[in-house]
Amino acid sequence: MLDFSLQKRAPGHEYNLLPTLLPNFSPNVVSRGLHHISPEDYPEVTSPRVASTGSFAVSGVPAAGTATVTITNGVLGTVPVSVPVAITATDTLTQAIIAIINAINATEALNQFYFQAYPTADGSGIGIAQPSGVGNYSTIALDPGTTAIAVTATTQMSGGSGAIIPLNNFNFNHNNANIPFWYGIPRDVGSSLLASLVSNNVPIC
Repeated sequence: MLDFSLQKRAPGHEYNLLPTLLPNFSPNVVSRGLHHISPEDYPEVTSPRVASTGSFAVSGVPAAGTATVTITNGVLGTVPVSVPVAITATDTLTQAIIAIINAINATEALNQFYFQAYPTADGSGIGIAQPSGVGNYSTIALDPGTTAIAVTATTQMSGGSGAIIPLNNFNFNHNNANIPFWYGIPRDVGSSLLASLVSNNVPIC
């Protein structure tokens, strides 16, 4: 069975890609006329999953206000996901960073595509991970609003690779070929197909 868990990105932060990956089972199972194959028997999956990442450096003395994180990726739909975060005048910079991280991780629209925020290694910034090459199409921005914190500009996530995992059953037409995808079954796809899947709001991670 392939290990599709994400690498540890910071102490105490480990990320699982799917709560219900299909278990391996004795190789051919037929249920109600459907033919199933164990994930370990899928030879097309040859590359390990590596998460795409991006980060912000955060500095300054926080003031009361609302910071807003905005994440864009085709799998999220045509409208970017915006996460407002309330910062108080008594927050330290560390508390403000943790508040932003917690707000991102509590956002269901991001959870379902396995985005995960975490403190950077030195504790002075915010990292965001998203599984596989899907995350390479994500941009992340942090608008400090009136909070007086300083942040780096919009960041393009990068470094993701490996098999994708469909989050639903669907058929996708690419280059005049109809390609079936099955929930939880990982598969390698080329860059052209991946770009097309993402741009068409297909549920994959």
